[in-house]
Amino acid sequence: MYNWHQPVSAMLNGATIISEANYGFGPRKITDGTVLVPRYEKHAPVVNGRPPIAPLTPDVDGLPDDLPDSLKIVKQFNFASQDAPVEIGFTKDYGEIFSVDQGHGWQRDLTQQNRWRRLSPPRLLPDTYMLIRTHDIWECELPNGKYVVDLSIGDSVHEQSGQNVTVEDVPLFRDVTTPQGCFAEKSVQIEVRDGRLTLEIGLEGSQTNTCLNWLRVAK
Repeated sequence: MYNWHQPVSAMLNGATIISEANYGFGPRKITDGTVLVPRYEKHAPVVNGRPPIAPLTPDVDGLPDDLPDSLKIVKQFNFASQDAPVEIGFTKDYGEIFSVDQGHGWQRDLTQQNRWRRLSPPRLLPDTYMLIRTHDIWECELPNGKYVVDLSIGDSVHEQSGQNVTVEDVPLFRDVTTPQGCFAEKSVQIEVRDGRLTLEIGLEGSQTNTCLNWLRVAK
């Protein structure tokens, strides 16, 4: 797992560019889609007159990794604003209360807490999220059984601290800080016993934000 305090280095025109991941650069993809060039901020270190380049590793880029051949996708959700485009292969959740008709949703109405950052060039999955300010519960209907759940938290525009996620009573993230433009991604194997996958976002009594980008269920 990536160490937020470990310097990241990259080569640019023969010069080694050093940056610290926790300076809070906002990443933007360049044309080849493989290198992320952070926006320059005045407090950032500069080498040879250039702002630093910090490539994001797959575990912090806010994008789902490829599944092993042994697993198949069951469901995928993108937590986004109502007017955001629908990511191919994903169901968009913008904060509606759980209903049997749609088979997923929240314990209460959160339709005012979805976000779409609208960055350019667009990266829909990491640029959208559900903003949980204290503690909320999301559920999805699933047949009983064992599943692998992976998800991403973070914000492409701001640092977010004190984020917490629990999946089927398994603590997945606790007090996690994601720098601006970086994300935290994890997978966990869980067992559904009551016909619903249950996520707790945040902690009861918490006063910090948790930004839930997307969720994937595989089996």
